[in-house]
Amino acid sequence: MCSLCSTLQGNGITGEIPKELGYLSNLTTLDLENNRLTGEIPSNLGNLKKLQFLILNQNNLTGTIPKSLSSIHQSLINLQLASNDLSGQIPEDLFQVPKYNFTGNRLNCGRNFQHLCASDNDSGGSHKPKIGLIVGIVGGLIGLLLFATVLCFLWKSSRRGYKREVYVDVAGL
Repeated sequence: MCSLCSTLQGNGITGEIPKELGYLSNLTTLDLENNRLTGEIPSNLGNLKKLQFLILNQNNLTGTIPKSLSSIHQSLINLQLASNDLSGQIPEDLFQVPKYNFTGNRLNCGRNFQHLCASDNDSGGSHKPKIGLIVGIVGGLIGLLLFATVLCFLWKSSRRGYKREVYVDVAGL
């Protein structure tokens, strides 16, 4: 459980991100994804020492990523700033966050720069097989095999029922 979470994604919120959020010292999650927020990311969000999830994707945020966010890179687990209008240099420490995404901005990352714009870390590795997918495929194949077996059994038993019976008239009985 989070001690203090703020999940306000997809609510059509407009205006700037309130600077007062930087005073919520126990905030662990700030999710303002898919709103219509404008302006810059407040630098005092770097005061949130317990913040683990900062998700600001799909807004109209401008300016640079505040260097103050570097001071909380060790507590952050997930930093999502994709699809805004951010520009400039990404603080180097933010590339150490386990899961990050800066795509869809005008930031210094990607093909011509030292770092990728998005981490390839998917909580356990994106290259490791997904247990749920494997279980689903195996379960589906077993179900299909059982269904085919039942159909075959029904087809064979129905053919036995249509055997012609031969009646013989016996005289004198």
